Amino acid sequence: MEVANVGLFMGINQCTEVAKESYDIIISSNNFASIFYALRWGRCVYSNVQKFAQFLLMASIAALLANCLGPLSAQELPLTAVQLLWVSLVTDALGSLAFATEKPTKQDKKKPPVPCKTEPVVTNIMLRNILPQALRYKHFISECSLDG
Repeated sequence: MEVANVGLFMGINQCTEVAKESYDIIISSNNFASIFYALRWGRCVYSNVQKFAQFLLMASIAALLANCLGPLSAQELPLTAVQLLWVSLVTDALGSLAFATEKPTKQDKKKPPVPCKTEPVVTNIMLRNILPQALRYKHFISECSLDG
């Protein structure tokens, strides 16, 4: 009970108060279908948090690179402070809505459990993908600022 993060009880009346206090999340149901449903949604939410973190890091790094490298290449700042705040607001709000409304898929059910105490949310593979995406996005920001 000390190692687990989720407690699973078939029938809440059989669960002791000590067991309830030792878990972070308690799923109490007499129906196996609802337990599998909660499992799929939990893995989907974790996957969506990872996607959103990668998206936000990519957009933030791209804006940082555009504003830091722009003046070094004898250009004006591609984004003013107000524009940078606006872009951040739009990407945060729309990105979170997009990933929050994503439904679980059949692949979510097949994923192995995540060792959440040891594995970081942003994995090495995600970090490896963020930089090329940020450079492409930075190039797009720079091109748009030069054209308009």
